[in-house]
Amino acid sequence: SRAGEKPEDLMDHLGDGYQGYAQMANLLCEWHAMLGDDEKALEREVRGYLKAVILRDFSPTVADSVFEKAGRPPQWLDKMMAEPEWRDVIYELSEMHPACNLVQYAMAEISQKGLEADKAGPEAAAANLTIFRTMFKEAMVALCDPSKEPSPDDLEDIKRLACHNEHAYVYTLAVLG
Repeated sequence: SRAGEKPEDLMDHLGDGYQGYAQMANLLCEWHAMLGDDEKALEREVRGYLKAVILRDFSPTVADSVFEKAGRPPQWLDKMMAEPEWRDVIYELSEMHPACNLVQYAMAEISQKGLEADKAGPEAAAANLTIFRTMFKEAMVALCDPSKEPSPDDLEDIKRLACHNEHAYVYTLAVLG
């Protein structure tokens, strides 16, 4: 124990910062279920709220610090990437924090595993060449499809990708030139 402190006091200090949000959320869901509310609707609402909190409070600095100190990705990341609903959160984080190493790692893994990396936006694509190439190729295929007339949206997709940063612009010029 710390000098002069009782073990009970130490326990109080340890517990002072604990809020128990997960337990409170579970308890509220149980109460709603007991009152007859639809459990699936409750689960959707809780998941939606959790996603909003993650997107609001995500700190790329803290995430990168934990990622770099551990020397490997967090255990939960594979499960998150495997679920389409949570992959969407990773896509949104990649748009908000394209320089975050943990998010870049997740996007590269999603792309490598073929898990819809094309849903990523231009920020994520610009930060990852594999994702950029995939999105650029798909945009070019749509633009050059002989079975349909090119639409302004097809051209806009290429423009949006190419104009995101200098690297994307030079890559696009090299391919088109």
